[in-house]
Amino acid sequence: MESLNLRRERLESVEEEGLREVLAIERQAQSILRDAESEAQRIITSAQQRAAELHAAAEAEARQQSDEALAKATAEIEQEAEALQAEAERQADAWRARAQARFDTALSYVLRVVTLGEEE
Repeated sequence: MESLNLRRERLESVEEEGLREVLAIERQAQSILRDAESEAQRIITSAQQRAAELHAAAEAEARQQSDEALAKATAEIEQEAEALQAEAERQADAWRARAQARFDTALSYVLRVVTLGEEE
């Protein structure tokens, strides 16, 4: 009987030891799960921050490219406007020169017409 009791005690002892090991493994698994969840949250937060940084950098680059394109287009328009202004001034000077060259002839004609009209 005593050996049966000893066996029972040993079995209970083995069962208790096995239960303790299972509980220890469960605690380790829960700890690993908490660590994994914590790491996953850290990774998500880090990815969100990186995405925000990339978004801000992309916006800044797009703004810079837009400003550069605007400055280039403005410079081209100013150059075209200056060229048109210069051409307009050149044409005006040519018209003025032709008008000045013909002024004496026109004045003479008008004076002749007026004078001849008075003589008659």
